[in-house]
Amino acid sequence: MTSNTLDACEIRLGEKISVVLLLLNYAEPTWRSQHATKPKRVTSKVSYNRYVELKSQRTKKGTMKHTRYSSLFALIAGLILAVSVAAQGESFSNPDVEYTFEIPDAKWKMTVKPSTTTPNVEFVYVERNDGHFEVRKLNVPNKAIVSDIIRDEEQKLQFLPGYVAGKEEPFSGFMSGTAFNYEFVRSGRPMSGRFYFLKASENSIYVLRFTGYRDKLRSIRNQTDSIARTFTLKKRN
Repeated sequence: MTSNTLDACEIRLGEKISVVLLLLNYAEPTWRSQHATKPKRVTSKVSYNRYVELKSQRTKKGTMKHTRYSSLFALIAGLILAVSVAAQGESFSNPDVEYTFEIPDAKWKMTVKPSTTTPNVEFVYVERNDGHFEVRKLNVPNKAIVSDIIRDEEQKLQFLPGYVAGKEEPFSGFMSGTAFNYEFVRSGRPMSGRFYFLKASENSIYVLRFTGYRDKLRSIRNQTDSIARTFTLKKRN
């Protein structure tokens, strides 16, 4: 497994562990409410004081036990996720291109293979309208601003039926840049696009273009983000 693959696994593992810990924090109040002891009826001040003392002890023991179980669960979940990510991840690399990235799901199939004359690559997720992915390299003026490059690309998109520009989002992984979203219509169906503009050098930008049915593309958003985060240039010897 390459170092890029290991780095990608660490990124996805960190994201998933954060979700697990968030769920644990959310579940804690529910656990306490389910295990809360209903107050019993007491007949004297001495009995009441003893009841309060015992209840306090039980609460402390229960909290400590719950904390140990929570920590153990988080550790086990993290290990399982790490093994799962490492097993499922697949690296894309080709001698005719200078970049590499991780493919998070075997449902992504390469439909256009790069060559010495055309360094473009394309993938399809199940069906083309479910998710289409292509990589393009743009040669830009020295020290070009990414937002200006997005405006140039957007001028081409405005001819799509029902085109509506979405928001731009700062994005970072192995390479930093901006994610641009938009919507359009194809054959009466709502479609969407999500482009990642990743700066490779002072005069070059890689554009990762994802398009598909709006609901389908939204459902695999975590995968498109993962591919963009792990996209990086090969190390030169």
